[in-house]
Amino acid sequence: EARIPFMLIDAAVLYGLNSYDKKLQAKKVENARAAEIEHEIDKKASRAQKVATREQRKVQDKLTKQKTAGQSSFAPRQTIQQPDNNKKSR
Repeated sequence: EARIPFMLIDAAVLYGLNSYDKKLQAKKVENARAAEIEHEIDKKASRAQKVATREQRKVQDKLTKQKTAGQSSFAPRQTIQQPDNNKKSR
């Protein structure tokens, strides 16, 4: 007769541990889903930021090319040798 109460106590303890383990597993799954969603959001934000900086760089390069388009010449510069007035001519 002493075995039955211990068996009931063992069953209750095992049931409690099993239900607690199930709660922990559910919490782990929920945390993993939340972390995955947060990771996707961060990844999308970083991609958007990279695209924005790339577009900004393209616009900046285009403006720079437009500003320097009229200034550039493809002929080499010719330096004109002028006499130095500080030196005495012989």
